Amino acid sequence: MAFDYILKETDDYYPLSVLLNTSGLGIDIQKENPPGIIKMWRLEEKSSGELAGTIILQNRNGTPCLGGLAVKPKYRNDGCGSYLQNTLFIEAKKLGFRELWTCAKIPEYYYRFGWEPMDWETSPNIAIWCPKCDKFQTSCHPKKLRKVL
Repeated sequence: MAFDYILKETDDYYPLSVLLNTSGLGIDIQKENPPGIIKMWRLEEKSSGELAGTIILQNRNGTPCLGGLAVKPKYRNDGCGSYLQNTLFIEAKKLGFRELWTCAKIPEYYYRFGWEPMDWETSPNIAIWCPKCDKFQTSCHPKKLRKVL
């Protein structure tokens, strides 16, 4: 089976923020890039050009992070998330980063890619809370994760 996607670096945060928001990540939809953006990528379905997924490399309080990762449901289970993360890892290494951090609502997904859970209190302050979400401080308990590159 062919990988029918095209990866493009982008500066246009708006469509990425829509995807991140509709994927349940609690990201506000906005046209301006959030602070600390290093690079953003959009994964497009080759034949239609439709946005299939996104990943963002971000600096949060001096710490390099996976700032957002989302794949539209109809493109999941096709290797898109793995492809996006590998792109992020390669670019982060090129930039000289030795590790990446993230805050994940579904940490089990990331464990498959070598991310490890870290102590919340002693980890860098990289978390983004979603106070508008109904699950905030009730059923959602995100984990801080680290990926050694």
